[in-house]
Amino acid sequence: TKGCEFNCSYCWVKEMARRFPGMRPSAGEWDKPDLKYPVSWEDVGWAATLVRKLNDELFQLGRGKGSGLTILLSATCDPYQPIAKEATHAFLEALARLKPLHAFKVLILTKSPDVVNDLSVLKELDAEVGFTILSWEPQSNSPPPDKRVEALKIVNNAGLRTFISIEPWWPNQEANRIS
Repeated sequence: TKGCEFNCSYCWVKEMARRFPGMRPSAGEWDKPDLKYPVSWEDVGWAATLVRKLNDELFQLGRGKGSGLTILLSATCDPYQPIAKEATHAFLEALARLKPLHAFKVLILTKSPDVVNDLSVLKELDAEVGFTILSWEPQSNSPPPDKRVEALKIVNNAGLRTFISIEPWWPNQEANRIS
């Protein structure tokens, strides 16, 4: 996904789009992301290509030796923003097909409670799921913190490892009050 519907005011990726005008989307279009590939798992050609590419990449890292490898979704754009949910699900399904062949960890960081819709595949992957909780109220488009905490409890009660990422964090600033 290029861009993020959550449009966080503190987003470092959005700032990069401002600093490097050639990035797409531009900073002014950041909250209107686009998805340049099909998102349906039923699109066999896309799914097969994804699985093959992932498999090749993981084999290059060394079969069975990737136990230190962590696949992070996502350090840039939220994997569960509305436009990306189906693609994220398809990607997780592809990873699950590769899990018997490779040793890797899956870590998800999101602001969306929609991650709970993928609990079965996340369990299959033994994924770790984190939620960003804001230290102040700098954004308007992401789900509210109470919905995230609810989802965190659901994911944790399902037996998956969970964590909280407090963002943005500025040491010794009055703004660091947990919302």
